[in-house]
Amino acid sequence: MSKSVEHIVPESFGNGVAILRKGIVCDKCNNYFARKVEQPFLESEVVRLLRQELEIKNKKGKVITDYPYPRVGTEYVKQISNNNYLIYTKAEKSQCDLASDVAEYQKYLEYTDSILLKEDRYVSRLLAKMAIEYFILRCGSSDEVCDYVQSDEIFIPIRTYARYGSQQIWKYNVRRIYARDEAYNGDPF
Repeated sequence: MSKSVEHIVPESFGNGVAILRKGIVCDKCNNYFARKVEQPFLESEVVRLLRQELEIKNKKGKVITDYPYPRVGTEYVKQISNNNYLIYTKAEKSQCDLASDVAEYQKYLEYTDSILLKEDRYVSRLLAKMAIEYFILRCGSSDEVCDYVQSDEIFIPIRTYARYGSQQIWKYNVRRIYARDEAYNGDPF
């Protein structure tokens, strides 16, 4: 029996609600996925930038402040709709300075989006792991469901890919469907 719960979406990515009870994922597997799949994803530069921008706390309650941009705290730019930006600042700024701040933010958005929307092996494996765990959660997290996922051959390819990866990336589709600053707040269904 495992001693810990399993966060379907990593806890350090803001998830405190989509959790499998103790006993669903063994501690050895939980530790493996944390080290070999979740950590490389969470420690990638673009995800760290995003976690800083969204002020997502890690397990210790700390927010990343490693990067000069996006700024967090006293001065920053936030996109509130397609062509509208909100600029938080205490300093008086000229129209030119404000336009420069928005242009800098737009470059940052383009950079992070171009990387976030690219195929990535760690993202692919993380999504495979999350898909299996979410299936178990949605089916009631019973021992019967877990046995079914472990024993039915239909799950072998996705389980194997999540656990070991392969030379070829398991294809997934990426698109923005929520506002950039909208964090995961639980099961929408």
